[in-house]
Amino acid sequence: MRVMITGATGFVGFHTAKALIDAGHEVSLLVRSVDKMLKLFGDDTIKHYVRGDITEVDKVAAAMEGCDAVIHAAAMVSTEAADAEKVYNTNVNGAKTVIHAALE
Repeated sequence: MRVMITGATGFVGFHTAKALIDAGHEVSLLVRSVDKMLKLFGDDTIKHYVRGDITEVDKVAAAMEGCDAVIHAAAMVSTEAADAEKVYNTNVNGAKTVIHAALE
């Protein structure tokens, strides 16, 4: 099975991706930082990834291509009051983008 994962360079997403890979599944990652992904997973572990953000419809769709399932573990976290609107928009609209792509 091929599973698209958002947030795979974060704590929960990384361990989820590793568990899926160790169980013999293929993963497709949506990552903001390819360098961070390579540091975590190595150069030859991840065969399919897309550099992008959960709010980018085309990037989410590209990462989802050919997948059987999705695990959404990405989020923006900040305790700064100035970031409140951006946190809300990223997390709510990002989740909607991922869910919509999964339904397609």
